[in-house]
Amino acid sequence: MESARWDETWHRLREWTNGQAPSERLAAQILIGEGFKELDPSHPLGGTDGGRDAICTYNEDMWVMAVYFPRGKKKISDIKAKLRADVMSASKHNPIGIAFVTNQELTLTQRQQLRKIASPFNLEVFHLERITSVLDSPQMAGVRKQFLGIESVDDIPILEVQFYQPGSRQSLGTTIKLQSIAHGIPNYGIPNLETPRQTYYGGITLRPGIMDELNPSYMREKEQYVRASALLQKVFLGIRNSSTRLAEGVTLEIEGLLAQGIEVAEELPPPPVRQRVNKVPHIRPLWWNSHITPDVETYDDKFRITIQFGTIQPGHISIMEEPVFLGSRESTKLSMNARVIANNLPLPAESSLQIDFDVIPKPPLDIHFLKQ
Repeated sequence: MESARWDETWHRLREWTNGQAPSERLAAQILIGEGFKELDPSHPLGGTDGGRDAICTYNEDMWVMAVYFPRGKKKISDIKAKLRADVMSASKHNPIGIAFVTNQELTLTQRQQLRKIASPFNLEVFHLERITSVLDSPQMAGVRKQFLGIESVDDIPILEVQFYQPGSRQSLGTTIKLQSIAHGIPNYGIPNLETPRQTYYGGITLRPGIMDELNPSYMREKEQYVRASALLQKVFLGIRNSSTRLAEGVTLEIEGLLAQGIEVAEELPPPPVRQRVNKVPHIRPLWWNSHITPDVETYDDKFRITIQFGTIQPGHISIMEEPVFLGSRESTKLSMNARVIANNLPLPAESSLQIDFDVIPKPPLDIHFLKQ
């Protein structure tokens, strides 16, 4: 049954009437959602639990889960008495800490008092406000419906664009700083790399074999590669679906101006090869268009980056699998317009992104360096 009350989760938790077994199973789901692993419940349907409702791990350390879900608000003395009993029982198992999950309101002072009771064990208190926030998050919509009977109320997906750190999947916000090293453009012509010829007795000069022939474009390719690698920096964008609705056919379009030395590219130039025999045309991998990869267009003094994200699950973050490269030859701020289009969005969701460039100027690359 769908609720019209914005704080329905809070009230159904506080006035809990479902008994012990569902409360332990709900608490286990809350801990899993908060990063606890290997949840092993004791006897949620009744029986001797040996002093813990479940054992689990957090950061590879053993913890004990203790659950207290009475109906209505209880005195702090009752809550303390329950925790003391849980601590005494849990001490038999030598855990690192206790995760105390309760449907009771607790002030900051009261939480600190509970931590003193739990000493020397670490104590994580999952109190009423905290577990309400957890259960109201999009990724917990199924758990909320199962245990509290509250349906999702989002009519359309809510999609948020931000910069991300791909390894840790950490959000960097909508503004980031990048440092570009800007080598000067050579003011001289870069010559071909000549292959030395062998001169034999009698003055006979022969061309080298194909295996020994040098790539004549090597120095120009090296200059372009080194200069671009220093100037252009990897940028990863992601979209978070913060709703309880599936987002279908999601496309992200980013637009900005190619002013004040801004440069943008899908890929860096290929690394230079010195031997002609090793020089092969650059071919984009077959998987490129089937992954979350950028497509860059430039026209007049503008650029557009298009990324196909496909389907994004509720509460999930989808991040580019390959970066887009951005750089600047001048210290400046690049403002970009982001537009998210999805099959089940009635209108595009628009927002702004910004990159602050810090530029270190360098002289053109030396011809002797390019020959090496």
